[in-house]
Amino acid sequence: MGKPVTASTMVLVLVVVASAFPPEAEAKKPKSVTATLDAKWAETPLLLEAAEFLWDESPAKFWGFVEDVARIEPESFLQSE
Repeated sequence: MGKPVTASTMVLVLVVVASAFPPEAEAKKPKSVTATLDAKWAETPLLLEAAEFLWDESPAKFWGFVEDVARIEPESFLQSE
């Protein structure tokens, strides 16, 4: 037959197996992500703010707003100097 298993070998096997499966408390640590964004503009565009407000009020109002904005000629958004 083979060699008998020693107590130190069993302890080593138990440590390896235990380290492969961490306790539930450790496995559920919250993870967070931090991100920064550098934009070309100093503030949120007014149309975006209005769209967000309308969506919070009513999705139907939001989609009506989107349809109205889509009819505007892009040149009218440019600032005249």
